[in-house]
Amino acid sequence: MVEIAGFTITGGATNGIRLNSGTSNTIIHNNIIIANGTGIDARSGSDGVVYNNSIIYNSVDGFQAIGSGTVVTTHNNIIVNNGRYGIWANDYSSITAVYNDVWSNLSGDYFKDSLADLNQTNNLSIDPQFLDNFYLSAGSGCIDKGRPIAADNDPDGTRNDQGVYGGPYAVDFWPQPAGGPVVTDLSVTPPSVPVGGTLTIRATGKIR
Repeated sequence: MVEIAGFTITGGATNGIRLNSGTSNTIIHNNIIIANGTGIDARSGSDGVVYNNSIIYNSVDGFQAIGSGTVVTTHNNIIVNNGRYGIWANDYSSITAVYNDVWSNLSGDYFKDSLADLNQTNNLSIDPQFLDNFYLSAGSGCIDKGRPIAADNDPDGTRNDQGVYGGPYAVDFWPQPAGGPVVTDLSVTPPSVPVGGTLTIRATGKIR
């Protein structure tokens, strides 16, 4: 299992986060994913859960899934103002998208080809009304609009807000308005290794 949480991920020319073929049980939550190529790219045979992220201003898609066996669930995210589609499913992939806000993506909020499954229910398509650092304004329609189950509740016990500052783990990664770590210039080499191999991860980070 891989868990990616509490980051600002930016500057990826191709992807902010990419799940290569066969990557399984990935959990991506409480991140700001901004100004990459595609925000999150899941490839053939990968699977995971994507929740309580703000996926914004990426030049291609906010979230995309490609290829047979790619099965991803997305909920409680804000996916807005991306350069192509908000959520894009292609080539036998399967996406379940529930209780997200998907809005104002340039080519459309959703796309799927005839081979893919895109199951979407209870999603919004509204301006999230961001403040600085992508906090939600008091009048935002994304407040208390995540999945209405106790396991998703905000730290104060109320129904979770959509986006990076919502959900039960928000208090761990965003304890104060200063926010969490900003990671830039992230590189992983080599791009793939056999089981038991070694990856080298380099990045520049700072605390806001």
